[in-house]
Amino acid sequence: MNSVASSVLLVLWTGVLVSCKTAGSGNLQIQEYYNLDSLISGQIIMLVQKNAWLYKKATVNESTEEKQIQLDSAGWARELALFREANINKPAFSKAYSVKKAEKDIHSNLLFDMFTPINDEDLRIKVIRVYYLDEINSLRKIDIVKEEKNNLFYSSLIMTMYFDESKKEVLLHSYIIKGKQKLRLKDTVNYTIEASIKFP
Repeated sequence: MNSVASSVLLVLWTGVLVSCKTAGSGNLQIQEYYNLDSLISGQIIMLVQKNAWLYKKATVNESTEEKQIQLDSAGWARELALFREANINKPAFSKAYSVKKAEKDIHSNLLFDMFTPINDEDLRIKVIRVYYLDEINSLRKIDIVKEEKNNLFYSSLIMTMYFDESKKEVLLHSYIIKGKQKLRLKDTVNYTIEASIKFP
């Protein structure tokens, strides 16, 4: 495994992936789109309260490693940082995304809300789809596509979170992150994180 792939594998395990800072990433919030920041914060509280265990497999090109760990709130925050960073409920993104509500998913009995850039190709979050059963509080899945590119660098991420509902609580039960990084004059690095969450 080359040094670039080794570095990527290291950051996959620490729960933090190198990412350019997203515009408008301050603490100011708007209520124009689905609030990923609030969702992640609520999920972290429940995961810690329920003593959840994380089972995680990271694959970089042809190398795979697995581990299981119990995290505190700071650990879960690092683990879910990429999803939180995809939050577009920020003043810089006001009116920048089109919103479609209660679309029917042709592959299931779910509805989804979809958020896509209106005309700004520089926006890194290309699509967010929030899937739910009948109403938004019955969350089932969130799909996020992120892409960054310039003359020296290309990066893409496809991220999916899956949720279960039990006793009127919606809980994260697994997620998948598939990424690709390409630096000029370097080999492409493909990586995947597959994570499942178990409760005692």
